[in-house]
Amino acid sequence: TGDVARELYRGTSAVFYRQNVSWVTFLYVDELTKTKFREYKQNQHLTHLDLFAAGMIVGLVNTGAMMPFDYVKTQKQKFFQNNQSMFEIFKTTLKQEGITRFYVGWKVYLVQYAIVAILTVNVLDKLEQKFKNSTANKS
Repeated sequence: TGDVARELYRGTSAVFYRQNVSWVTFLYVDELTKTKFREYKQNQHLTHLDLFAAGMIVGLVNTGAMMPFDYVKTQKQKFFQNNQSMFEIFKTTLKQEGITRFYVGWKVYLVQYAIVAILTVNVLDKLEQKFKNSTANKS
């Protein structure tokens, strides 16, 4: 049963780090991008085009940050590298194949992450504005 459990959870440590990098990167770049757009426009209201551009930027940065973790997750799930640590997989890959190995297929990932980012940036902005308005009305 120990082998079965290990097989079911193979790669979860990589998924944990991937998700943390994903959310930290996403939320930081989302906030930074929208703040910079508002400063540039000198207006708190962002148009759909502004939010689309912010989502594209978030998607691009998120893709760059997450792809190495996606690669390691995949390698971790393969039997022959299951016993290697994430750091060892990073190190071995960098040494043998270079940093570009982490970014194979980046265009597909970018499209996927950008679409999700564009939608999520819009939803987050609407929720943020609604929350700001509701707290301002209570004051």
